[in-house]
Amino acid sequence: MKPLPSALYNLSQVYREMLDFDKGEEYFLSAQRLDHDAVSRFRSIAGRNPNRFVIDEGLSVATLLDYAKRKTYHTSTVGLSPVHPIIMIVIALLMAALFYIFDQHFNTWAYRCNRCGKILCSKCEKHILWGHMCLQCYRSLVKLDELDAKERIAKLLNVYEYQKKKRDIIKLFSFIIPGSGQIYAGNILYGLLFLWLFLFFLSIPITNSIFVLGLSNFSHLWLNISSIFLMVVVYVVSNIITRRRLAKGWL
Repeated sequence: MKPLPSALYNLSQVYREMLDFDKGEEYFLSAQRLDHDAVSRFRSIAGRNPNRFVIDEGLSVATLLDYAKRKTYHTSTVGLSPVHPIIMIVIALLMAALFYIFDQHFNTWAYRCNRCGKILCSKCEKHILWGHMCLQCYRSLVKLDELDAKERIAKLLNVYEYQKKKRDIIKLFSFIIPGSGQIYAGNILYGLLFLWLFLFFLSIPITNSIFVLGLSNFSHLWLNISSIFLMVVVYVVSNIITRRRLAKGWL
């Protein structure tokens, strides 16, 4: 219907694969006569990769937008849910509303003492002491006259051992993967920020090694080097901030 350089070039490739080199050369020269620059540009990136063996005809932006407007989308759960996706959204909204209502009307939650790590129940305790501390830690800090010296020293040693163990675990988690130590310490926002950045930069060289473009004049080496450098920066900065916060007693 209309001679296209891409169609003639693709025919030349097909005939060459069939070992008909004369016919392949004929179609190749015809494609060059129609658009020499297009054939030269493609030859510079051609390879044995299936996506780079023949010339693909690209669609214009207007054609793609028109196709997207006319296409009917069907949501699928890949057989992982027995209910319709819209019903799943309704269920999720109802669950969020129920959690909010329960959180407002039921205040019986367990909490951990920030000093010794003892787990307490807000219902069993008469009142939650300042800083989410247990009664013994509160007395050892504020009401010194209610504890004798031996009991107070034993409590302080217990607190010291717990805090030291907690700091060691935070340092170990931060050394393994940045952000995890702060999440363990309860500083979830900072921890997720460093963890997300580290995993994002880590995923770039991994995905680049899996998905190969097959372009001879293009390489993702610079992107891999940049992502590894930024990953190291996030790792070092996260560990520095974590250790400084530990030194100041903020974690």
